[in-house]
Amino acid sequence: MKKILLILMIVSFGAMSAMAANNYTRADISISNYGTLSFKVGDEDQDDQNSSTDVFVVDRKVDLVVAHADPSYVIVNPNNKDKFLTFTVRNDGNDIQDYNLTYIVKKGDPWTGSKTTKELENIRIFVDVNADGGGYDAAHDTETYIDQLAPDENRTVFIVVDVPGSAESADIDQFTLVAETRDGNTSGTQGDPLTKENSQADNPATVQNVFADAAGNGEGDSDKDGKHADYDAFKVEAAVITFAKWSIVISDPVEGKKSEGKEPKRIPGALIRYCFDINNSGDKNATNVSWTDDLNDTATKHNALDYNDSITWHQTTQGTCDCTNDSGYSGGSIDSNGVVTMVMEDKDTLTSPIEVNQQACGWIEATIR
Repeated sequence: MKKILLILMIVSFGAMSAMAANNYTRADISISNYGTLSFKVGDEDQDDQNSSTDVFVVDRKVDLVVAHADPSYVIVNPNNKDKFLTFTVRNDGNDIQDYNLTYIVKKGDPWTGSKTTKELENIRIFVDVNADGGGYDAAHDTETYIDQLAPDENRTVFIVVDVPGSAESADIDQFTLVAETRDGNTSGTQGDPLTKENSQADNPATVQNVFADAAGNGEGDSDKDGKHADYDAFKVEAAVITFAKWSIVISDPVEGKKSEGKEPKRIPGALIRYCFDINNSGDKNATNVSWTDDLNDTATKHNALDYNDSITWHQTTQGTCDCTNDSGYSGGSIDSNGVVTMVMEDKDTLTSPIEVNQQACGWIEATIR
């Protein structure tokens, strides 16, 4: 009798996997499977035969994204403290990771390429511990690296600076945040750098590090280096204030008044007018403007002037400050020691702050003894 061998192959897989939110199987998960072979000899079922079991562990895909969160430049003013840029760092890999955080400063506008020269000060990096969306909180945001970031999760990072008083209007300071993937096995301790194993031979029994990150924006990053970067920028807005003071002769008891075409001189009895010009040519209003001035001759102890008790001033658009114009507003005070204090107040066209492209033009009068 002719025997007929009929082989029916039925393959079944048994797999244990852990699916993260990004649908990647976690690194270090062991996957094992085998095949089961069923067959007949003639019409008789034969015992099933199992293949050998294949076992391998899932390798570590190292991928991350750094992105700036600010919609535009972060506006700062001279002498600001703890101003911050905001970034997000997202784990696009398949394992829990730590991230080392560094910054690169490059002068100039990252979007237009224009250059500036001023530098910001006291530069620091902090991780948003509260994750409350409220911005940098100096009391709580003290961590300087990202600890134990799970796949598909992100963390907010701040680059925090102080702005020197020398910062000028339109200064732009570019900062690139670079996040480097580190081992994330130990909570509370920043992990060691990872070794890239993309080109090494496959080892099914070992978790190998496959760097899959793309190149980010800015410097300090390239593709498949376990890092990612993005840039953001501060822009300075400042009130650019100039303050000038000079004097003119209004009248003397011999020649008479300047307004009548005479040429009065600075003799005893002459009326002297001290003029002052406060000019704002910046791109930010100057607020809480005040001015103090010792009007007596303190160097020689000569009290050679008798001052009236008022200050006249007005605000105009930028131009020549003409303190021969007698129209204006009274404001401020002079004390018994000859010290004047000028405080700007709202009066008709005169406003405090001194607005952009505006000037305060005023005067104080005194008679020479």
